[in-house]
Amino acid sequence: MQKEGSYFTNKPVLFYVGLGLSGFAALLSLIVATVYGACYAHSVYYSGWGVALPIVGAGLFAAAVTVKVFFNKIPYADVIGAVVLWLLSFLGFILFINTSYLYFSEVFYGGFSAEALANMDAAYIVCLLFFVLAIILSNIGMFMLGAKRVKQTAETEEGVEV
Repeated sequence: MQKEGSYFTNKPVLFYVGLGLSGFAALLSLIVATVYGACYAHSVYYSGWGVALPIVGAGLFAAAVTVKVFFNKIPYADVIGAVVLWLLSFLGFILFINTSYLYFSEVFYGGFSAEALANMDAAYIVCLLFFVLAIILSNIGMFMLGAKRVKQTAETEEGVEV
């Protein structure tokens, strides 16, 4: 069991990269939920759950990391928080696509062309890109948060007879 305060001292570099990527994914989730909620709240392309789930995911990730850093009582709380962030961001993205797929049919009714792409709403493109980035970064981050030092793993395996 780790002492309180030794949370950051026994971690490999990949852990810090994963924590940074997951933190940035949480920030992107908050931004996309804000943009989506502000731009499409009064349209048919809006889902309240599509806004709420990324916000809840980012909040739960922040809470899990805070609990792990300051209290260190729940094992793997940071990894669980990253998984929850990924899952809720992904579900928010699915709801976003489900409620806005008719937007694509309106924009590309005459066919796929440069003019149709130019007519797309910039907020919709931002939401789409930020959702995808948040999902990819949180997925990468959740695997990196579980990284262990190879030296520590090798030492523990030497003491165990198989």
